[in-house]
Parts: sequence; C-alpha cells; structure tokens
Amino acid sequence: MNAIRTTRMPTIDQRLPTGGELNRINERFQCNARCTTVPVMELVRHHRPTSPEALRTLIEHHHLHHHLHKCPQCNCKSAGSVEQFATTLYTAQFREPSQHVQRRYTWDECYRFQYTLFCVAPLRGLAMEHMALRHIREALAGLTTAPTLVVREATEHEDVMCAVDIVVERVVTQDAGVDTGGEPAPVAPAIVLGIQVKPESVLHRKCVMEQNRQKQETFGAPVTFMVYDRKGVFRPTANGVVKGVGVKGGMV
Repeated sequence: MNAIRTTRMPTIDQRLPTGGELNRINERFQCNARCTTVPVMELVRHHRPTSPEALRTLIEHHHLHHHLHKCPQCNCKSAGSVEQFATTLYTAQFREPSQHVQRRYTWDECYRFQYTLFCVAPLRGLAMEHMALRHIREALAGLTTAPTLVVREATEHEDVMCAVDIVVERVVTQDAGVDTGGEPAPVAPAIVLGIQVKPESVLHRKCVMEQNRQKQETFGAPVTFMVYDRKGVFRPTANGVVKGVGVKGGMV
C-alpha cells in the first residue's frame, strides 16, 4: 500500500488507471457516489492539498472528525477513508456473476484504483481547470469587442448539477437614474457560456458524455467542452472557445 501512496503528481502524459473493468464496476454499483464517499472536489477547492498523499489524509480526517457533522470550512464530510472506498469496490465485484467478469481483482488493485480516483485525478483535474481558466481570461482580455465579459469558477451547484467547471458572464449596468443618485446601478450578471474541462479520454466514454450533456441542458446557457490531450494541449483552444462571443457578450 505504501508503494501506491505518493506525494508527487504524475506528469500530464502519464495515463491514470481510472478506466476499464474496475471503473465499470465502480459506476454500476455506485461505489463512487458522493453520498457514500466524499465530495472530493469541494475538499480540494477549500483546503488546497498540495499532493495526492495530503489529499488522502484530508479525506481520512473528514471521516474521523466530520463523519457526523460537516466541516465548517468546506461544508463537507466523508463517509469513509480511501481504504474503505477500496473495500466497497472490492466487495462489489462479487455481486457480479462469475461468468460476467474476466477475473476477480485483489484488494490492493481496488485500492490503487480508488487512490488514483480520489487522490490523484482530482488534483490533476483541478490544475487543468485552472490552466483553462487562465487561458480563457487571457483570450477574453484580447477580445476588445466584449469588454464586459468576466470569467469565474463554477459554483458547487453548477459543477455537480450542471456539469460546468468555468462560467463566462456578461456584467452589465442599467442606465443612471434618480434612485441611484446619478450612478449606474449594478445588474445581476448574465451567464453567457459554460465550459467543462476534461481529458480527451472522456470523449470515448459514451455513458459519461450522455450524463454530462443531460446535466448541461439544465444550465440555462450554451455549454462547451475544452478537452486536453496527454501533452496538456487544449482542444479547442481558449481563443477558439471565446471567438463566438458577440459584442454584447451573447453567443453569435
């Protein structure tokens, strides 16, 4: 187990072992459901762990100290440790008839899978989201036809329920009037575009793509994907994403 744990992030070109048969079992029996594991991205965004091992310890802490009451900082609690998540996956595979599986996986293999899923992949994913956010901001800064556009990280609701990581908004003000003392009054930002950042491997997972698209239909604005390859190159580029933004911040 100690050989699996690490304080170093794998390079972007190193493929993470989070697919295959264990992933199918994990999703089929909902071993990775937020209600029975942990809302790991919320932990990452609020506590900012710097390594996979720091995140594993953080998950364990939120189980031991916040299994009854949510953490006041991130409003999260964990239903277990990564070791317990591995045990759940290990036992779930035996609910499948033997003729339907290629082989049975060891607990160590299940632990490696869950450690990668909960401790490594979230940190890589967040790093790529931040990179995409930075690229979008830089692209919009050069878009002189849309000076009122701003970019922000998605809220928890937008992330979980709408499958959106980045939100582009148009900030507007209403005309000055008597009630505002001659100053323009702020108006609630209008959402122009949602962006989801994913590795390109997700494009080949039909069920995941369908689930994301269904969630994105509830967002109330267009949603596009920015996918990155094993070299960390985004497709489409940030410039390609924002070039459809019109003068008033609407989509052309």
